[in-house]
Parts: sequence; C-alpha cells; structure tokens
Amino acid sequence: MSMMSKVANMVAGIGILIGMYLLLRNSKATTSIISTIASNANKGIKTLQGR
Repeated sequence: MSMMSKVANMVAGIGILIGMYLLLRNSKATTSIISTIASNANKGIKTLQGR
C-alpha cells in the first residue's frame, strides 16, 4: 500500500513539473494537453487507490 502511494506521488510530482515546464514554454497550445493528462492521471490514481 505504501509502495503504491509512493509511486502515485512520484507520478503526480513529475506530471506537475512537466505541466509547469510546458506552461512556461507555450501556454496556449499545452493547456488542453495538460488538462487531458491531469484527468487521465487522476483516473489512474483513483483506480490504484481503489476509490
């Protein structure tokens, strides 16, 4: 259980860093991509946690 939460936290942190980097590079083109990735990541994390 703790291993899963560590993995989920790592994936979330990496995703946030990538999203911030892309936003700083060119915000208009990447906003929709980031929202799509974020929603997919949230679904995956919820599935891993069993909620």
